[in-house]
Amino acid sequence: WINQVGTDNAEAHCVRAALDQLLLGLEDVTGRAVAYKDIELLVDGNKNFPNLPADMMVRYLPRGDGYEPLIAGASMLATGKHDELIDKLAIDYPAWRLDLNRGYGTEAHALKLVQEGPQAFHRIKPCRTRAVSYALSAKLPLPDWLVRPLPRT
Repeated sequence: WINQVGTDNAEAHCVRAALDQLLLGLEDVTGRAVAYKDIELLVDGNKNFPNLPADMMVRYLPRGDGYEPLIAGASMLATGKHDELIDKLAIDYPAWRLDLNRGYGTEAHALKLVQEGPQAFHRIKPCRTRAVSYALSAKLPLPDWLVRPLPRT
């Protein structure tokens, strides 16, 4: 799905969906339904999410996980969830040794990308960038999957 809509659009969709889900049935201490205008959203970074409600207060905090405890905590939770998902993928794709690299761009992972191309779990554009960079630095020939144009999304 990310490969079809792009990372930015996927993130914007997920942020909005999470907010919508959060507000379902949420009440303040007086029993009044919580509205978007009652929420302050802290965003780690400066990426604009154009689909957020206009009446919601949003603070963009570049490198916010370094000084804002709420963002740091959310980052820790996200990392834990990421690692859980990678552990499950490692079972389905043992040759990729995801148990060793957690899906991050190690040299062994980059070599595997060059050799076999991206799998269903990969985001295509970052994989192409990493694989081309690795192949060129290692003086490896570029495989066919790297020289074909990306499908339009």
